[in-house]
Amino acid sequence: MSSQKIESQGKDKNKNDGQPPHDSKKQWPDPKLYEERALCCLHLSNPIRKFVIWLIENGLDDVSLVIIIASTACMCLGDPLDIPVLMPKSPVRSVLALLSMVFSGIFLAESAIKIVGFGFIRGSKAYLRSG
Repeated sequence: MSSQKIESQGKDKNKNDGQPPHDSKKQWPDPKLYEERALCCLHLSNPIRKFVIWLIENGLDDVSLVIIIASTACMCLGDPLDIPVLMPKSPVRSVLALLSMVFSGIFLAESAIKIVGFGFIRGSKAYLRSG
């Protein structure tokens, strides 16, 4: 075989790497991975829930880990002895307080996304029941 033919066969095999195979017989999202209903009202066919599941399956955990590392770095920058009474106008404290609120909002959004995707407590795959 020529090397071009071998390369083209290798490219065809890796064509769908990183994406689920598009099999018309398989249902997406997979009911084996997600509860049929989340929060007693959002069915697997709901477009909002489908979007949330797509977010979960396409890197939400990776983004969350980066945000956790950034949040931890910001906590390390804080001085435990930086008392507002001694230094009323500390720019570092102001920036870190703002970043703390931003990180809290991001973590709240992440948990809300996972609750909509997996369900809250009802079912074996729910957010509070999964390991």
